[in-house]
Formats: sequence, C-alpha cells, structure tokens
Amino acid sequence: TAAAVVENHRLWGLEAPAVYPQRTERALPRILHDLAHDRKQATVILDPPRTGCEPATLQALGSQRNLRIIYVSCHPATLARDLKVLTAQGYRLRRLAWFDMFPQTAHFELAVCLVP
Repeated sequence: TAAAVVENHRLWGLEAPAVYPQRTERALPRILHDLAHDRKQATVILDPPRTGCEPATLQALGSQRNLRIIYVSCHPATLARDLKVLTAQGYRLRRLAWFDMFPQTAHFELAVCLVP
C-alpha cells in the first residue's frame, strides 16, 4: 500500500516518495504537473496489466526529459511494443532483469530501466 511505502522510507531515513496509488491514466496529469518544476531526475514505476500502457500514457511519459522509468511487465510482447514507443521518443534501455515469480510455469516478470 501507499502508506507502507511511505512508512518504509521513513524507517530507513529516506525522503518520503510521492505515491499515486491509482490508474496511471488518472494520476499522470498530476504526476507530470508535480514534476514540471522539479529539476532533479525523478523515477516513475509502471506495472501495467498484460495489455500494457495506454498510448496516451506512453506519449506523455516520453515527452518528459527528467524521468527514469522502471517498467515492470508480465507480458513480453506488450513490453516490446511499449519500449518501441518510448525508445523512439529518446529513452534508452539501461537495464533489463527477469524474475521467475511462478516456478514451474511459463510465467515470469520483466523489469526494465529506461533513462532519457
């Protein structure tokens, strides 16, 4: 939960993150507004459903130049589709890792880090 994330940061003595526990399409305008005046690089973590991100979400994120994007995916095909959009807008893949969260099945999670 959002409260647990904030509490964990407090316990570790870290600055509390801004947490928007809602659908990306709903939270994104506020997130981008909050980041518009921030000169530091921010990190946005996306964990979309199997269908991937909405095109408008990818366009809005791709237009930002102060974001590091962590994209978590359970579907390689939609991840590839969405990465094509983001890399065409100037982001580059910095790191990729896969996690076998469901042993003895064909399902796994991918996490990629994109930087401008």
